[in-house]
Amino acid sequence: MVYLCTSERQSDTSLALLRSSVSSTRKDGAIKMIRKIALRLVAVTLIAFMALNAYLAINRLRLIQRSAALTLESSTIQANISAVLQALTDMETGQRGYLLTGDSDYLLPYTDGKNRIGTDFASLRAGLANRTEQERSIESKLESLAASKQAEMERSISLRQQGYRRRAFNLVDTNEDPQRKAASSRDSTMRELQT
Repeated sequence: MVYLCTSERQSDTSLALLRSSVSSTRKDGAIKMIRKIALRLVAVTLIAFMALNAYLAINRLRLIQRSAALTLESSTIQANISAVLQALTDMETGQRGYLLTGDSDYLLPYTDGKNRIGTDFASLRAGLANRTEQERSIESKLESLAASKQAEMERSISLRQQGYRRRAFNLVDTNEDPQRKAASSRDSTMRELQT
């Protein structure tokens, strides 16, 4: 009977070990399954974050490109405005030099500026084509003022060529000419365009 009791005990111990082993195997399997699910969730989450990051980076790049394009467009418009101003300045320089000396060689800057100003305004109009109506109207106003200033310069040069030196100077020096008053308006329009 001692033998039987020992055998029973071994059998109970074996059964307990077997149950423990089965229970442990089930726990290990459950843990492995949980790990696999967690790993998949982490992988999916990482991929989602990478996709979001890529999307945000692409949008940021588009904003930077759009900003660079606007900056380039604004710089081009600014250069066109400067070209118009330079043409007007050259015309005034030639006009004044001729009025003071009577030497037609001084009309060279005037002639050069007069030949360039049409092209400069065409470039400015092209640059402002995609801008607001207000900006385009400022360009039209500027062109009108430049035309009136050019007409004043031509009148003063014509007066000087006809021998009316004093009348030519008076035209430049005084505000008798209504178009001369437009010069201050031209300057304020140029400041509007440059801002």
